[in-house]
Order: sequence, then C-alpha cells, then structure tokens
Amino acid sequence: MKQQSDYSEVVSLDTFRTFLIRKGYRFRLLSGGHEQWTGREGMRPVVLSRLTDPVPPFIIRQALRAMCVTQDDLEDYLNGG
Repeated sequence: MKQQSDYSEVVSLDTFRTFLIRKGYRFRLLSGGHEQWTGREGMRPVVLSRLTDPVPPFIIRQALRAMCVTQDDLEDYLNGG
C-alpha cells in the first residue's frame, strides 16, 4: 500500500465529488465558495473549494485521512474499479 503522503495524482473536482458520494458522503454548501461533505456520525467533514479544479493533492490527502480511506481505494475508483 502506498503512503498517502506520496499522493500526487490530478483529480478533477467533479470526479472527487462522485468519489465522495460513492463513499456515502452528503453535500452541504458553505459560504465563501466552499462546500462541506459529511459522512457517518463522528467522522470529520471534508471541505472543498468550489473554485479550485483540479483538487490539489494536499487536499486529497487531507480528505482521505478524514474519511479513513486509503489512497489505493481512490486509485481503484479512478481506474474504474
């Protein structure tokens, strides 16, 4: 398994939103051009900028940690898995 700190793949905002939905996260709009995605109770929310596309790698790493999801899980999704 790769370390999340090595992640540098370019992921579009729409693709990452779809990944969040697949993982059971729900959208909630915040003020200031940000959107918040909430998962199961007790999990940290994922916050994305609506103005930044593609999603920067450090935001993806932060989101994966908050979701308790591995980089391999995201890569499987990106590869059609």
